[in-house]
Formats: sequence, C-alpha cells, structure tokens
Amino acid sequence: NGYDGTINGASWSTDVPPINPPTPEWNNEHSLSFDGVDDEVNIGDIDLVNHFTIISYVKPDYSLWNGDGGENDMIVGKGNSYMLGMHETWGLYAELLPTGSETWTGLNSTYMQNNGINPTFISENVWSQVAITHDGQDLKVYVNGLMMHQITLSINLTQNDQSTIIGNASSPHTDRWLNGIIDETSIWNTALSQSEIQSYMSTSPTGSESGIVGYWNFTEGTGTTLTDL
Repeated sequence: NGYDGTINGASWSTDVPPINPPTPEWNNEHSLSFDGVDDEVNIGDIDLVNHFTIISYVKPDYSLWNGDGGENDMIVGKGNSYMLGMHETWGLYAELLPTGSETWTGLNSTYMQNNGINPTFISENVWSQVAITHDGQDLKVYVNGLMMHQITLSINLTQNDQSTIIGNASSPHTDRWLNGIIDETSIWNTALSQSEIQSYMSTSPTGSESGIVGYWNFTEGTGTTLTDL
C-alpha cells in the first residue's frame, strides 16, 4: 500500500501476541520494542477524514511512569489530527482534531471529566488488541474486541502534511514516546464492525482488503524498514 515505515531506534523482538488456539492464518513471529525515550516508526503522511479504523496490538510497560500523572505513551499518532495512546492519569484515550478547530475531542480527559467516566488502563506487560473506529457519527473504542466506549461525534479530521508515527506522534506532540512492544497494526479508511475487529484477533489481514490503507505485520525481524503489505 506504499506506507513502508522507517524504524528509528526500536528493536526487533520475538515477543508476540499469543493466539489460542493457533491458526494457520495468523502469521506472526516478530514485534518491535520501544524504550519510551526516543524510539518510533515513521509510516508517512496518512490522512484520515471521517470514516476510519486503527487497530494495533500493544504490550505496555508502565515502569517509566513516575507518579506525577503526566506520562503519555502514544500507540499511533499524527500531529494535529488523530492520536491513540495511553495516559498515566486518563488511561487509554483516542483524540481527534476536527477541521478548523484547535480543540481536541473524542475520548480524552475533558470528555471523561465532563461525563464522570473512569479511565480504562490496559494491562501492563500483557498483550492487548486496541482499536478505534469512526463512522462519521460515532467514535468507538475497543479493547480485545470488546467495545469500551461509544461517543457521538460527527466531525471531519484536520488534514496536514505531518507523518503518522507508531510509538510516538509527529509535531507538535513529539515527546509521547511509548514504552512497550507493538505488533500487528493496521489503518483503514472505513469503520470496521465489532465482528470484523474480533476476526483480526485470530486472522491477520492480507493488506489487500477493501478499505485498508496500511497494514504492518512486523514479520521482518531485522533491518530498519517496517513493510506495509
């Protein structure tokens, strides 16, 4: 699909999400480990508008969280457009910046405070599939195929020339280094259903599905390129 990633600092690992029972459709032998200091993968300028899905497997390490409540670990982020990450105080979050606005919206600290929502923290040192979808009307957040949040949100995302980053975000949010391991990441220009998201917990995409923008299966195990299938 043309979005091969440039690996900066992240190291190859053989720690991968367990699939039980194993299926021949699940082709996964490597992942990338991020040190929470300066590791990231630049996958290029991927603009999303109002129908999209982001799926990623993440195994977070919270050992660098120092207790001040401000640590911010990005899973996938694009400058002033969209961010999927984990915050020391607010847990798993998904922020979107609408066209023509300077105010982030979505499942963020403001929304949680205003609606009395307790944060969702995905388990430390355990693999979890995290996904967000937007269908033009609703933002949905999933963990391991279960919908955790649904927010009515009719917006178009800000378009810009910033890169999309795995394990961090692009400018002006370039200090959100993830500490942990990431695998099996895909970005789509359509909102997948819950059953489709669940299906990718045991079967890898091929990279040629309708609506898929980029799919990175992390199977290389060597080198500084993360191939987009």
